[in-house]
Amino acid sequence: MLFARSRFKTFASAGISLALFLIVGGPWAVLQTVAWTKMVIDYSAKSSVTEAFSKTFDGNHPCGLCKKITKAKEGEKKSPLVIVPSKKEGPFLAVSTIRLLSPDFRSFAFPRASALTTAEVSFRPDVPVPKT
Repeated sequence: MLFARSRFKTFASAGISLALFLIVGGPWAVLQTVAWTKMVIDYSAKSSVTEAFSKTFDGNHPCGLCKKITKAKEGEKKSPLVIVPSKKEGPFLAVSTIRLLSPDFRSFAFPRASALTTAEVSFRPDVPVPKT
């Protein structure tokens, strides 16, 4: 039984982690990292490593994959949901349907103390209270 719980926790943690990865945009980050790695390798073949890093991350020399990623991200963004209230015809409640009833007053009198029995008045516990 203990093994099944730990297995469930492992799968639940993996599922939650995957969901968060997808919600935050993890696939785009992975794809962008691949594009940057490819750019650094390509630029370092023609020049020094420091120049390759500066060309990769300056934003002025995007590769084809970077352009596709940017275009896909912009196409994926959705406008926020706007709720437009529609005009309803007629009142929500018709005035003629509301009818107020007068409250029902009944006389109420507390019972006299003499009418109560001693069993109803006393609040002794059934079992003796333990002494500490």
